[in-house]
Amino acid sequence: MNSFRLLLISALVLLMTGCGALKAPAYSPDYQALDSLKNKKLVNVSVAQVEPRNPKHEVNIIPLRAMSLVAEQGTFSAYLESALIEDLSQMGVYQADSDIQISVVLVENNIDISSFSTGVGKIVINLEILKSESPTFQKEYVATTEFESSFAGAVAIPKAQTEYPFLVRTVLKQVYSDPEFIKELSL
Repeated sequence: MNSFRLLLISALVLLMTGCGALKAPAYSPDYQALDSLKNKKLVNVSVAQVEPRNPKHEVNIIPLRAMSLVAEQGTFSAYLESALIEDLSQMGVYQADSDIQISVVLVENNIDISSFSTGVGKIVINLEILKSESPTFQKEYVATTEFESSFAGAVAIPKAQTEYPFLVRTVLKQVYSDPEFIKELSL
């Protein structure tokens, strides 16, 4: 009975606040993936502004039933850029003025909680490496996550909110474990 009351109170709070926005939690790196790259000799890289930057572009809007998810950085493109810079800094290879640059376009970005029991996240990015402004590597990465959800918005919406950093971590982990990406940035 206590869990039912908690669910009811949460639902009432959501209804009383009406449509609103929830902030995506801060990104946290996958240290195991980063540690595996720290052992490799990689060149220093910079990161171009991740596109699209328009906050009204569909990849920068994530609806969660009556709510929406927003990035503290203003757009999910900026969120991804910040995550990438954080990871590369943790690896010790980020250098803002490097002539070797990683360029990313966010192609798809969504968390779907329309199912009664399962939520799904999907992110698609086009990543390019440029050396002295000439493209030397281009690849699309697709990542999906699945998580337990609920028919009740009071359960599904906060769960979707907390899932977003895992979605970003999943796609970046794919990038960092890609032998072609590693080869392109190796000394």
